Amino acid sequence: MQTVDDRDVSSLGGYFELLPGCHVIDVPSLYLVVGRSQAVGATTARWTFAVPMRAGHHYQFQIGGGKVPMMTGHFIEERDLRSNKTREFEHAASPKDIEACKEEAARSLGQEPGVSRS
Repeated sequence: MQTVDDRDVSSLGGYFELLPGCHVIDVPSLYLVVGRSQAVGATTARWTFAVPMRAGHHYQFQIGGGKVPMMTGHFIEERDLRSNKTREFEHAASPKDIEACKEEAARSLGQEPGVSRS
């Protein structure tokens, strides 16, 4: 990941904590995945995701998912504390997707959409 909520997180090594709420995530356009016996590189378009994150869940950016890596898309998985996959998020196609994320996060936090707590 490159940025979360316009903050550069690339130096954090891919693992960090976020509070529940809507987070806008930008992923880079160049990936290098290193395994035990091989390294795979891929150049993709820059992707933006709007994810209404919930307490007690973890999130992982996925490339591919099929038998041929990098060929089936990009998505973010949500998993519960038992590592059961609960949801999948595709990239934000428009500003409306970001607004929908904010509204869902506000509802799950017991806030009215469009109203922020100070």
